[in-house]
Amino acid sequence: MSALSAVEMALWDIKGKALGVPVYQLLGGKVRDTVPCYANGWFASAKTPDEFAEKAVEAVGQGFNALKWDPFGHSYLQIERKQFNEAMACVEAVHHAVKDKADLIIFELKAADFIQPDVSHAGGIMELKKIAAMAEAYHIPICPHNPSGPVANAATLQLAASIPNFYLLETMNSDVPWRSEISTEEVIFREVRMVIPDKPGLGIDIDTEHIKAHPYHPQELRHYQGSLIDIRPVNATGYFKKNQ
Repeated sequence: MSALSAVEMALWDIKGKALGVPVYQLLGGKVRDTVPCYANGWFASAKTPDEFAEKAVEAVGQGFNALKWDPFGHSYLQIERKQFNEAMACVEAVHHAVKDKADLIIFELKAADFIQPDVSHAGGIMELKKIAAMAEAYHIPICPHNPSGPVANAATLQLAASIPNFYLLETMNSDVPWRSEISTEEVIFREVRMVIPDKPGLGIDIDTEHIKAHPYHPQELRHYQGSLIDIRPVNATGYFKKNQ
């Protein structure tokens, strides 16, 4: 499905550039010029509750008023008592550190306040537009999953421009240092709102020569809150970094 998503986004990009219009025009037109953003990845290198709290204060200081993270480490389907208590201590520390200044995004009631599909995995631009329409019928806003690099971010912005029930855009505070070398991406922030570009197609081009300098690397294990977890491979898609 991820491969099909990539092909689908590429076809929208080709069509938009051929016609000289941004993809959002092909999707029915723009309903907003900027999109509000929340931060993910703001906690990089933090291990203890106090360190998470310090990182949260830094993110709020950058202007973000909503923070997302997974405090449960590598746990899946079940969690040991010690790990659960550590996770709760982490949430409590962050809550007190940014109380009344930022929302904490952790879905705990198994009831969807927002829906979060990923354009690069769910089937592409048109599939996300359909998913958003289904959510709108139930009065549920959409906050697309968006940690996957410049192409996915560009495609998500085109969707955000044309989806009436769009709410928040996920942004990553950490990224590979060479992100700016592999594409013509220009990310513009205005008061923690990302500006939707008006360039043709998805609004960016990929530098294939620079991508060759950063080949795919297999997964590795890293420590997170004292536990070993799998992390995504670092490749040309990168991780989102805020550009001022």
